[in-house]
Amino acid sequence: MTKKIYKFIDLFAGIGGFHTAMHHVGARCVFASEWDKYARISYEENYKDIEPKLGSSSI
Repeated sequence: MTKKIYKFIDLFAGIGGFHTAMHHVGARCVFASEWDKYARISYEENYKDIEPKLGSSSI
């Protein structure tokens, strides 16, 4: 049996609490959006190793 990999988008991402929860259950973030400049900087720093494709172009 193959393990299903779930994907999610992180809207109104903040600093990534939802991302952390989803990552712990094996899901992969494919898009993130946050309008606050400082939250976006924190989010990118927190998740750049986990999801390297989520750079400033995505969030």
